[in-house]
Parts: sequence; structure tokens; C-alpha cells
Amino acid sequence: PRVLQNFLPALNAVCDDFIDLLRARRDPDTLVVPNFEELANLMGLEAVCTLMLGRRMGFLAADAKQPQKISQLAAAVKQLFISQRDSYYGLGLWKYFPTKTYRDFARAEDLIYDVISEIIDNELEEHKKSAECDDEGASGLRSVFLNILDLKDLDIRDKKSAIIDF
Repeated sequence: PRVLQNFLPALNAVCDDFIDLLRARRDPDTLVVPNFEELANLMGLEAVCTLMLGRRMGFLAADAKQPQKISQLAAAVKQLFISQRDSYYGLGLWKYFPTKTYRDFARAEDLIYDVISEIIDNELEEHKKSAECDDEGASGLRSVFLNILDLKDLDIRDKKSAIIDF
């Protein structure tokens, strides 16, 4: 419960940023938010990354252009879900030979792994530089991510897979 309580302020900030983004993007005349589904997907991705990686990724920045890696990650996650949907409701030919759906799925998975691996490697480097976290709130927020990374008996590839699968 204490760890979850540490996440609540960060998730509230994510929700506040999502609301601000919706207000910024909605049409003032019709109050319709174009591409709402895409924005909702970004909100979910921001929340998951905040919980798992212990840091904000910037998916909900209304005024700033997102870094290419973040845009690639968002697009890859979206493609992954589309490919999963298509494989589930399609003919299932991907089970027997590599169809376009399978190739898109594999490409999306590879991209997600590469981007998250880069983030994890950067976080590991920062964690090594400062073994103790000065900010109590941040240490509670980062605990899930760092607890996985601090497991001594687990190979780094398994650690990355656990974080990505979350």
C-alpha cells in the first residue's frame, strides 16, 4: 500500500496533463477532440511508463514536439495492438507462415524492446552514479523499476523483458 500511495501523485499529474491536453486540442466551436482515441492511448502509455520506469516520458506534452524515440515507441505500441487484433480476428495464417500481420507485430515488438532497452540502460547508468535517491517521493515512485534492476541473480535481458512486459 505504501508503494502504491507513492504512485498516486504521479498518476494524478498524468491525469492533469491529459485533461490539459484535451482542453488544448478540442475544437472551441464544437468542443470535439479530434483523434481522441490516439490521445487516450498516449495517456495510457504515459501512465504505464510512469509506473514502471519511474519517470514521465512526455507523451502528453501539448506544446512540445516529442522526441523521435518517444514518437516511435507510441507508434510501435499502437501497431502492436493493431497486429494483435488483426491476428486474433483474422484467418490465423500467421501461425503457419510470416504474414504482413506477423511481420508488423514482430517489427513493433523489436522497436519497443530497443527503445525501452535504451531507456533502461540510461536509467541504469544514472542509478549507478547516484546509488541513493535524494528525493523520498521519487524513490518511492522508482522502486518497482529499480527493484527489478537491482535483482542480482537475474540476467539483464530478463530484467528488460520483465519491465517491457509490464
